[in-house]
This record gives sequence, structure tokens and C-alpha cells, in this order.
Amino acid sequence: MGARPLKKLSTLHFARVSIVNGNYMLFASVYDGDFMQYVEDFGTRIAKQIDTIFGACVGYPKAGAADVFQFKDFLAARQVPTNAFGGSYLDRSLLQIQASLRLTKCLGGFTRRVGAQHRRLVPKLDKFLHRHQDLLT
Repeated sequence: MGARPLKKLSTLHFARVSIVNGNYMLFASVYDGDFMQYVEDFGTRIAKQIDTIFGACVGYPKAGAADVFQFKDFLAARQVPTNAFGGSYLDRSLLQIQASLRLTKCLGGFTRRVGAQHRRLVPKLDKFLHRHQDLLT
């Protein structure tokens, strides 16, 4: 799977693991959707990597993240309330943000290819939009 297993989670914006005072682990993340779906994604997509991260924690389920309900209970029992939260794109999902970035890249390439050929712009733009309409959601 490589060095970036969290990329397999299409709902995860951000995650961080920190060691606090030498013997406490703090895991913080920002994700789309509800908590249960998020935990299921851990257990079904990257369970081995999650077990490596959380496996030494006191009370970690013996079956690991693959036992979604025990893993959810483990996390929920240790969850710390968030007092304040902010972000630039709180009203957009990760998939929407990624589609916008791909569209920006495609539009940049289109602009370079069209150049100063203004009279041919409309048919080329129509073709471009047809080819990349999946990014226009």
C-alpha cells in the first residue's frame, strides 16, 4: 500500500498523530460524513496500518480495527470534545475539493493549448467541457 495509507480514505481531509508527555498518543482528524462510516473505512481499507498505530494503546481491541464495533467503542471511550474548530472549506467534501483541483489543472492545460486562437475557442471549449464534465459537479 505504500507510505501513505490514509490516501485510501476518500473522506479524510487531515490526520495527525502526536505523542504527548512521552506516553500519551493524540490522534486528530477531519473527515466527511459520520463517525461510524469513518471508523468502518479504517477497519475495511487500512486495518493493518491502524493496528500498527493504535496497537500499543491500553484497551485496544484484540481483533484490532477490523472489528469495527469494538474499534468504534475504543475510540469513542477516549474521544476528547472539540472546543473550537475552523477551516477554509467546511462546506465542501474532500471529493469536491479534489475534483476542483483536477478541473483547475485541466483548465490550465486547455488554456495553454488554445493560446491566442480566439476564433477556434468556442468549439474547443465545448469539446473540453464534454470531455471533463464529470469534474463539473
